Amino acid sequence: MKLYPESEKSTFPYWFAHWFAFQKTAIKLGVWRPYYIFHDMEKPFLMWAWKDYPRVRAWHRKHARHHYHYDNGQIAPWLSCDYTAMVVDWECSRFTKIAAPLTAYETFCYEINEAYNDKNPVIIHILVNYMLPVLEKLGLCTNEEFAQSKLGKKIIDVEWTKWDGSEFYKKLYGREAPRQLIYENCAVFDEDGEIKKTTLLDVNKILSENVTE
Repeated sequence: MKLYPESEKSTFPYWFAHWFAFQKTAIKLGVWRPYYIFHDMEKPFLMWAWKDYPRVRAWHRKHARHHYHYDNGQIAPWLSCDYTAMVVDWECSRFTKIAAPLTAYETFCYEINEAYNDKNPVIIHILVNYMLPVLEKLGLCTNEEFAQSKLGKKIIDVEWTKWDGSEFYKKLYGREAPRQLIYENCAVFDEDGEIKKTTLLDVNKILSENVTE
C-alpha cells in the first residue's frame, strides 16, 4: 500500500487510501460497523473547498467522534467519543501515512508521554481511562503491560491527578472549563505488592465537594 506524504493530506487519493486501510483494519480486528463507511468522508471535500488543511483538520477533529478533540458541548465530551474507531484509526495510519509510522499502542504511549511532559491531566485521563481498555479488548496491549512499562510507572509515581486541567480543557475544546476538574488515581496491587491494574475514577462520578467552582 502506498505511503503518502503530509503534503497530500486530505486530497482524494490520500483519503481513499486511508479509508481503505481503516475498513480493512476494522474488519481484521472484528469491530467493523456500517457507519465506518463514512470515515473521514468530508475531509477531501472540505480541503477542495477551503484549500486550508489546518482548518480542515480542526473542523474534523471537533466534529468526528473518533478523535479525543470531539466536542458535543457537554461538560465531558470524551464520554461520547468512539474509542474503538479511534484505535482503528491509529492502528491503520502506518499503512498509508509516512508521518504516522506507529501502531495504535505506540501512538497511545506517545500521546500519554506528551501529556505527561505538558502536565496535562485531561488527555491522560481520557486515554488511560477510555482508550486503554479498548486497546486491551482488541488484543493490542494489556493493562498490566502498560502499568509495568517505564511510562506507566512514571504516570503512577506522580500525582498527575492533582494537576490543574482547566487550561488544557480550554485548549482542547476552545471554551472555559465549567469547573476545575480533580481526578483520583487508584492502583490495585496483587499479593506480592506489584501493580496489577491501574484504574481511574470517572470524572463524572466525583462528588461535588471534590471540585472547585
